[in-house]
Amino acid sequence: QSKLLRAIQNKRIRKVGGTEEFDVDVRILAASNRSLETMVKDGTFREDLFYRLSVISIDIPPLKQRMEDVLPLAQHFIEKESEVGDVPEIDETVRAIFQHYSWPGNVRELQNVIQHCLTFQKGNQITKDTLPAKLVISYEEEDPGYTPSPARGRDEFGGGKSLKAFLRAKEKEYLKTVIEAMGGDKVAAAKELDISLATLYRKLPEEEQGVK
Repeated sequence: QSKLLRAIQNKRIRKVGGTEEFDVDVRILAASNRSLETMVKDGTFREDLFYRLSVISIDIPPLKQRMEDVLPLAQHFIEKESEVGDVPEIDETVRAIFQHYSWPGNVRELQNVIQHCLTFQKGNQITKDTLPAKLVISYEEEDPGYTPSPARGRDEFGGGKSLKAFLRAKEKEYLKTVIEAMGGDKVAAAKELDISLATLYRKLPEEEQGVK
């Protein structure tokens, strides 16, 4: 904090590991999901730095308090994550679920949900089947007007498989989807999955362990 304050006051910085200082003329846009006023009172954030940064302060309410932003933000993340010219649409049921959900994880949760949907999306629409289960369950439990989809038979899930075998098959399918999304780059896929490269190779069938 002291280094940042000094840079703001003096308008000079020094590169990491360097000895020479450089003049800078910048505007700083800072954001926090914590109460800096409380941190100042607690002594965990410098008061002088707080007032240096707080020239124009904007309080952005959590997503659950501005539900009108959910669909535009969802569309933004879809366009950002999708390939050029291949942007899927959000179907009406998913729109209703998005506007019903309370989004406790705020905008970051919405972005993660969109990434989840795009990973499992087939065709040109984002449908209920691509959503994380907790969103669908929340909607079905609390919306009295919702009519659940007909129960799906065992054959649709590969009937006869044990739970372990079913989950393993789904895991392989997901790994393949992520690797394809990374252009076949398994190093990038491992980073995206937040697992080690060795773990990724161990989970892949032998015939798919080549390439990058």
